[in-house]
Amino acid sequence: YGDGICCSVGVGSYTVSVNGVEKGSGGDFDSSEYANLCTSDPPTTAPPTPGPSAASSSVPVTPPTPAPVAPLTPAPVAPPTPAPVVPPTPAPVTPPTPAPVAPLTPAPVAPPSVSCITVNINIVTDDYPDETSWTIADEDGSEVASSSIGDVTPCLESNKVFTFSISDDWGDGICCSHGDGSYKLYRGEAIFIEGGEFGHHAEHTFFLLNQDTVLVDHSTCAGEVKKGAGDKCSESQQCLSNMCESDGKCA
Repeated sequence: YGDGICCSVGVGSYTVSVNGVEKGSGGDFDSSEYANLCTSDPPTTAPPTPGPSAASSSVPVTPPTPAPVAPLTPAPVAPPTPAPVVPPTPAPVTPPTPAPVAPLTPAPVAPPSVSCITVNINIVTDDYPDETSWTIADEDGSEVASSSIGDVTPCLESNKVFTFSISDDWGDGICCSHGDGSYKLYRGEAIFIEGGEFGHHAEHTFFLLNQDTVLVDHSTCAGEVKKGAGDKCSESQQCLSNMCESDGKCA
């Protein structure tokens, strides 16, 4: 350090002896001093050595040993406080959409069966059958029965009006110039329409009220008209009971 061992920082000293003979002593020097141990001459105190510089002697200089430094005790570190964990919010659960339920289709209901009434038709032509034709049509004009010779038994809907039409192409009817032809419509033993003497055409309207009553529109039947059919009788043959009351009603 260049301040010897005396007296700046303490009162140090040294003594060097060889075989009991003191060769040198001291303490107040700079960086170093020498004692001659090989001669008997008294030790010579070397002149003070100047302080170290860039051009100083190459004698190594041992730096002072630094005082031991106690390692710093780290301050206690508190363990980190874990951040609060928020439980995950469950995703909303959409309830399943129920499968569409088709409405029950009601079983088809058959329309009530229409009761029909059997009508007997008897056609006898004159000597020229090809001239004769006939039809039965309902109140809408739809044909439900047509030309045939002999007995025909169509079943006609009850509570409806029908029209029987007969024609002769020559215009002399089916009786009595060229044979004794005739036509009859009846139920059981009761004839409710009949004829034979006409020109080109004859037509009769009748109303099948029920199994027991047929209302006809004869030229001899006067009174009220119901759907084109007279609702009064004038002859017993117009009633299935073969009885026509004085008030024009079938008995």
